[in-house]
Amino acid sequence: MAGEDVPLVSAPLPADPLFSAAPPAPAAENPQGFAPPPEIKEAEKIAKLEADLKNFQHAGNRLQQKVSSLQEQLFAAQQNTPKLPSSLKLPTLDKYGGDKREDLLAWLFQVNEQLSLLQISDEEYRIVYAGTALTGNAKTWYRSMRMEGSVKTWAEFQTSLKAHFYPVDPIKHARDQLHPLQQTGSVRDYTATFRQLTAIIGTMAEDEKLDRYVRGLKTRTRREVELKEPDSFDEACRLAEMIDISNERVFGGSNLNRSTFLPRVQPRRHNGPEPMDINALHNQKEKPKFKKLTPEEKERRRREGLCLYCGSDRHQLDGCPLRKPQGKGFQRPNRGA
Repeated sequence: MAGEDVPLVSAPLPADPLFSAAPPAPAAENPQGFAPPPEIKEAEKIAKLEADLKNFQHAGNRLQQKVSSLQEQLFAAQQNTPKLPSSLKLPTLDKYGGDKREDLLAWLFQVNEQLSLLQISDEEYRIVYAGTALTGNAKTWYRSMRMEGSVKTWAEFQTSLKAHFYPVDPIKHARDQLHPLQQTGSVRDYTATFRQLTAIIGTMAEDEKLDRYVRGLKTRTRREVELKEPDSFDEACRLAEMIDISNERVFGGSNLNRSTFLPRVQPRRHNGPEPMDINALHNQKEKPKFKKLTPEEKERRRREGLCLYCGSDRHQLDGCPLRKPQGKGFQRPNRGA
C-alpha cells in the first residue's frame, strides 16, 4: 500500500454561529400580544385622568355660574315681592251657596285677591281654601267634585263652578236685575250693586248708565244730583255719595235729605190754599188733632225727612206752625206782619 496516494477527505468543520447562522428576521412594529412597558401605561392613565379632571372643573365652573345667577334672580324676586305686614288681618271670605241672587264673579274676584295677598300658588291649597267658604248647593257640588277628583287645578275649579252656578245668559240676567233696581238703603250699597251689574253687561253707553243710575236714587237725593248736572256716571256716584254722607253726619241717618236743603223742582198744584200756609191755618176755626206717634211711624218720618208733628215735607219739627208754643217766654210771631 506504500506508495499509493491516499485521497484527502476533509472533515466538516464545526459551524461558526457568528458567520454561518442566518440573519434574524426583522421584528414587527406591533406584534400581536405585545405589552408596552409599565411606565408607558401609567403615563397614559395619568394623562387621561388629568383631562377628565379638567373637563369636570370646567363643567363645575359653569354650574357654579348658573347657581349664582339663579340665586341673584331669586334675591331680586324676593325684594320685589310685597310682604304682608305681621299685623295685617285679612277679612274672612264671604260665603257662597250657589243661589242665583249671589254674585259669583264678585266672590271669585275676592278669592283671587286673597290668594294673591297670601301668596298661595299651590293648586291644591287654592282649591281647598276656596272650598272652605262654600255653603248650600255649592258645598254639595264641591264635595262631589272632590270625591270624583275631576278638578285638578285652580283654573278648572273656577270653570267648573261657573258652569254649574253661573247664568246661561249672564248679560240678559244682569239686565233683568238692573231694570227694576232702586235705592232702598245707602247710596254706597246701591252704587256697588249698580256697578256689579253694569260690569257684567259691559256694553252700556255712558249716557244710558248715567241716566239709569240717577233715576234709581231716592227722590230727594236724585233731585240734588240732578241740580248739580253731573257729566259722567262716576261724577254722579261721587255726588250721591257726598250727599248721603253729609245727611248722615248732620241728621244721624242715611239719606234723610231734609227738604230745607232741596228746592222743589216742580211746584205742586193745589185747588185750595197751600197745605201748610200759615195764613190759611190762622183762618181755620179748629186745628186738627194729632195722635201720639208710634215708634215705627216716628222712625219712618225721620227716615223720609218729614215733620215729626204733622208729617209735612215742607218743614221740620222746630218750624211746624201747628205745634203748640213751648216755654213761657215764647211768643208766636205776628202772622199779619
